[in-house]
Amino acid sequence: MVLNLLTPGPSIVLGHGQLLCPHCEVSDSMAGFKALRLNEKYKHDLNPVYKHSACGHVFSPGDPWIIAAYLAGELVPVEMVVSLRETVEGLHAVLAQLKLDVERRHAES
Repeated sequence: MVLNLLTPGPSIVLGHGQLLCPHCEVSDSMAGFKALRLNEKYKHDLNPVYKHSACGHVFSPGDPWIIAAYLAGELVPVEMVVSLRETVEGLHAVLAQLKLDVERRHAES
């Protein structure tokens, strides 16, 4: 899924432990959604799938950063996820540059 940072769309993550069913558009706590079982062998490649207890709709949230928040037991607003993603990507870039600097210094000595 490509995330457009300039015009964010509506989110199914409402915060305060609430999730919006993308079918019936009724908000509910996570207790209102059943997480369907994932094959443990392939869990690292699979997105969690939820079933809304009220309407029976089955869906899988698309943003992997939001999914990571679900798996960690956190429901967070999209803005926080975007901010965290930018921070992590920035840290990865800094670490990659530091690694290159160390390798260059090692090669020069």
